[in-house]
Amino acid sequence: ASAPLEVRLDPRSEATRADLVAQQKALRGLWDAAVTAVRAIRRIDAVKPQLSALRKRLGNLDELPEGLFDTVAAIAAQLDSIRAEFVRPENSDEVGVRLLDKIRSLSGSIGRAAYPPKAAQAEWAATVMTDLGAAVSILDEVLRTRLSALNRQMNEAGVPRVIGGR
Repeated sequence: ASAPLEVRLDPRSEATRADLVAQQKALRGLWDAAVTAVRAIRRIDAVKPQLSALRKRLGNLDELPEGLFDTVAAIAAQLDSIRAEFVRPENSDEVGVRLLDKIRSLSGSIGRAAYPPKAAQAEWAATVMTDLGAAVSILDEVLRTRLSALNRQMNEAGVPRVIGGR
């Protein structure tokens, strides 16, 4: 048998409905930011193995178009740098808080109590969102321009293309 369920706010809480709505809105924004960051990481992770395989293929060619190997290496390094903005590189001793760390921390602190985000949390969230947007824009630009230019150069050399991460 089933019975109706009523969810009520903890009677000790002084939070208003508006407080809870503001908290939920902030948490949803952070969730969306985390999804955006993970998608960016996956886009990078889709391209990186192709670049590694391409470097191996290029190393086996007798004649290599000038600068092609260096271009591939530079794009791979730039993607590594962008990825490091989102998460700490694997097997790395690098220190510093990355975007996903910041999003997790903010989500935890905002979601801990039934109150809207404090001014400092809202300010930090705005900074994280700006940083996230900048990192995603740089990634988009690398994949749209540098990877496209590399693919044109590879087409001219008769070398298989790299598929951009989506």
